[in-house]
Amino acid sequence: MKSHTVLTKLAAFNEWANLRMVRTLHSLPKELIHREIKSSFPSIATTILHICDGQVLWMSRINGTMPGDLPSHYFKGSTKNLFDLLMASSRSIVSSMSSLEKNQPGRLINYITTDGLQLQGKLDDLILNLITHGVYHRGQVITMLRTLDVTRLPETDFIVFSRAWSK
Repeated sequence: MKSHTVLTKLAAFNEWANLRMVRTLHSLPKELIHREIKSSFPSIATTILHICDGQVLWMSRINGTMPGDLPSHYFKGSTKNLFDLLMASSRSIVSSMSSLEKNQPGRLINYITTDGLQLQGKLDDLILNLITHGVYHRGQVITMLRTLDVTRLPETDFIVFSRAWSK
């Protein structure tokens, strides 16, 4: 399979998994989404916001721009607005893939870290990092939901997506 086909599939997977998670979260009382839980981030909402930050930050780097303020620096909206923000950034990643595919997935991208370091990475590695960042934190959300005794959890495994993608 060509690298760009894999990247397109991974971007679609990210959007699909985020949508499944959002649908589950949307069905829960808002209080649970904002309840403080001992984890890397203090709540499910702040974890979702961190996923948004990662998506915005890495897509800005990939596109050669600086992101300005990350969503966590300014977001004050409702839970629905938070879910909409996540899905908008997820759709943006998917829609960017066709133009990125044409720009040689192995090409080098220069970027600046949040600590001000100037680094370089291959385009496909940066996209893979963006996707795996979301996978990691969606796993944290699932663990947080289990801590809150939520039993109807979304399946967000890549293989579940892949079966549907192949049909």
